[in-house]
Amino acid sequence: KKLHVLDLRGNELAMIRQKVFSFLPTYDIDVNGQEIARVIKRFTMFRNEYTIEGLDWVVHGNMFDHDYEIYSGNAVIARVSKAWFTFGDAYEIDISPNAPLLTALAVVLVIDACLDAQENH
Repeated sequence: KKLHVLDLRGNELAMIRQKVFSFLPTYDIDVNGQEIARVIKRFTMFRNEYTIEGLDWVVHGNMFDHDYEIYSGNAVIARVSKAWFTFGDAYEIDISPNAPLLTALAVVLVIDACLDAQENH
C-alpha cells in the first residue's frame, strides 16, 4: 500500500509505503525521493506505541482519541487532536515552525493509517 503527498501541480513531495510482509505494522517515509524514516507500530496491550527510526522523534499521548504529541527530545514537533462533532474525520495538526513540515505530516498520516486499520479489524 502506498500513499502519495502531492503539491497543487501534481508533483510528488512525499510517499508512504507500507511494508507488507512484516510482523508489526511498518511504514517507510520518503520525502523528495529519499527515505528518511521508518515508523513501526509496537505491540502493547493497552496503548498504541510507535518507534520512528531515522529520526530522533517519539510519540506520546492518547492515540485512540487522536490526541497526541510528537517530540524531538524536549521540543514539540507536532500536536494532533481530533475535531469532534464534524462530518467524517477532521483533525487539527499544529506543527512547530522549526519542524520539517512534510516529515511531520507523513508521520501523522502513518499513525492515522495504523489506527484506521486497527479499528477496521
